[in-house]
Amino acid sequence: MPRKTRMYLPGVPAHVVQRGHNRSACFFSDDDHLFYLECLGQGLRRYGVRLHAYVLMTNHVHLLMTPDEDSSISRLMQHVGRLYVLYVNKRYRRSGALFEGRHKASLVAADDYLLTCYRYIEMYPVAAGMVPVAGMLIEAGDGVYRVLLASTMSGDWFVDAAFALPDGNSITRRFPVGVE
Repeated sequence: MPRKTRMYLPGVPAHVVQRGHNRSACFFSDDDHLFYLECLGQGLRRYGVRLHAYVLMTNHVHLLMTPDEDSSISRLMQHVGRLYVLYVNKRYRRSGALFEGRHKASLVAADDYLLTCYRYIEMYPVAAGMVPVAGMLIEAGDGVYRVLLASTMSGDWFVDAAFALPDGNSITRRFPVGVE
């Protein structure tokens, strides 16, 4: 029986979760986190997806993103999965699945839920006791990278998250990315 088609709507954010197989680790070193982010960045540009928030935990990933087309997120996750799993299997001389089936996702249609979801993703490492403050860039040794992908003209990467609130105001946050 064929798999059910994913339901994404252009312009409607989605909270995507991808877990390690049997909830096992899917990131083993700093290089793994960086390679995943590189694959994610390529896919975001290639498939027209805007990333609002994410966290890479040791055994899973949370992504809050908005597709430009209904197939953008599915194609992005397939792209990242192909490249990253191949990289991990080759680097660690392993074979087989790294992730637990397909990614899970839910649409985030309401503005207040969008902020709740963003806050959940940002606070997840704090709740897990991995970092003391949300929004910190933590080295992979602590199991977390908290970064959004965007680029300046100089090539520096930064986090740029802006959300419109129902009252007409907006929240904008920017975090520089760079592991010293």
